Amino acid sequence: MAKRFFETKLHAQRVRSTLKAADGNSPSTRVDKEIEGLVVKTMLKQCPWVAITAEEKGEGKRRTHGQLSSNWDVIIDGLDGTKNFLAGIPLCVVGITVAYNGEFVYAAVGNPFDGPDGTLTFGELGSGAFLAPLTNLKGEERIHVSRRRDRSRFTAILDGLHNKATGSPAALFKDALRRLGVQDHREMGSTILGGTLVAHGGVELCVSHAIGGMWDYAPWSVIVPEAGGKTTSPRYIPKGNDPQVVLATNGISHQLFAKFVEQYYTSNYVGFRGAVAERRKK
Repeated sequence: MAKRFFETKLHAQRVRSTLKAADGNSPSTRVDKEIEGLVVKTMLKQCPWVAITAEEKGEGKRRTHGQLSSNWDVIIDGLDGTKNFLAGIPLCVVGITVAYNGEFVYAAVGNPFDGPDGTLTFGELGSGAFLAPLTNLKGEERIHVSRRRDRSRFTAILDGLHNKATGSPAALFKDALRRLGVQDHREMGSTILGGTLVAHGGVELCVSHAIGGMWDYAPWSVIVPEAGGKTTSPRYIPKGNDPQVVLATNGISHQLFAKFVEQYYTSNYVGFRGAVAERRKK
């Protein structure tokens, strides 16, 4: 569906006319809502016993559809990378994560723009991570994170890096990361896609601070570890606030990078949601 809207250029005029800045920063379009609605409808038809948390419908609330007392949760991000979509940049994906008794156990990321047929990256707790074309899901191949150990050869995806509490812009973060040896930095505009590329072995490191809710990081929590990597994103549905910053690596120097990110984002960090709340007060 995202590919069809993209190719017919709805993003240029008609999608823009329906844009809604739901959280003060991230746009929400008719495409997000229609994809989400289709996934919710299909999920409830096939698995009526689950509880669903859908980003657009719930506007940050949890368990917006289905059996609210279920042990099974399905977390849906109908379109991650909406700004890319609106700009005509085909870096956007659909993310679905399944949790049982609060633990993330299965995740799938659909990328309609990857290759001629699109791809599905998926992982199951204890069973590995895989990649398959959307037109032949039985043709899956196991994926693994990069085995590079030399940090000077690492590629890092860095999204939304700005510490609003200290005023430290992304440039300072990048300079500090270079001192750790990582010279190649890219921006993606999609948290889910960045973590998925770590699992594929295309990049060695991904950091994102623009976390609007667990739908942004939940796929990482399954796919990256199952591909042999490590992540700081929770393995369980958080009972309190979601993390503001998540890190995924190929496992090499993971503790070094985790400590580095923790030091940069200090305890007085306002964060994405905090900055939005401040703007609303003004």
